Parts: sequence; C-alpha cells; structure tokens
Amino acid sequence: MNKFSQPGKLKEVVGSITTPELSSLRLILVPCSMNDKFDGELQKLLTKRWAKVREEYRSWYSVRQDFKLGSTATLAIKSDTWCVYVLCKSDDGLLDSSALQTGLKKVAELAKYEKASVHISHLTTAEMPEVKDLANQLFVQQGINTVFYQEKSQ
Repeated sequence: MNKFSQPGKLKEVVGSITTPELSSLRLILVPCSMNDKFDGELQKLLTKRWAKVREEYRSWYSVRQDFKLGSTATLAIKSDTWCVYVLCKSDDGLLDSSALQTGLKKVAELAKYEKASVHISHLTTAEMPEVKDLANQLFVQQGINTVFYQEKSQ
C-alpha cells in the first residue's frame, strides 16, 4: 500500500446489489465465463433488473473483441452505475485464478481512474471465495471503497 494514500472503506450490507449503495460511480463486478452461458445466480439477478446486462455480454461474446481470460468490459446501466464483466472462467466454467486476479487488477485501475466504488455480491464470493481476499488487497488497500452485498432472499 502506498503510505501516502488512505485505504478504502469495506462495507458489508444486507440488500440487493441491484440497488447499490454510496453516491459515487458504482462498478458492479460480474464474473463471466468464456462460453456463451450467462446463467449464474448473479447473472439472473442482474438480468431480471436490467435485461441489457445479458444482451451486452452476448454481444461481446459474439464479436469476441478482446475476449480472452482476464479481460474486462463495461456496460453503463445508468450514469452512476456500471457493470464490469470479468472473464475469469474457462469454456467449461472452471475458475481460472490467474485470470480472476488479472481482471480484478483491471477493475481496480478503472475504479481508481473513475474514482468509483466496487460492488460485489455474496453470490460471487460464495462461488469464488478468493474474491474477498483479492478485493481487500486490490481495492480496499489501494483506497477504493468496496461494498459486499448479502441478498435478502438468501
């Protein structure tokens, strides 16, 4: 950690990631796989609220521009809320830890540049427990506010 920067705040809330907290630009972390499947619990939850989340992923998949493990893509859902897709699972849906770390570093760079906070659902951390440690290391310790959501229905 840079000794001249303040660590970000880490917050855990009971609520839905589809109504993110904080008043700055909010980046919602959306882990994705290299196959055309966009049917995980988090993806279903986001698509139920914003249909274009699935459409944009499918568009990115069909074009395949910069579509490789560790890549990221963004979708502005609203002016202050963006989804950030992180390709971190192989074609067979298995997690690639190296790709996850690479993708999260890119999310951290984006969050710093845009002065944004990062929002992560427990649906992600339940599937990929290492996300919590990486988020602390790459986001919170680098001055990026991070919010973890425990969905109410769970």
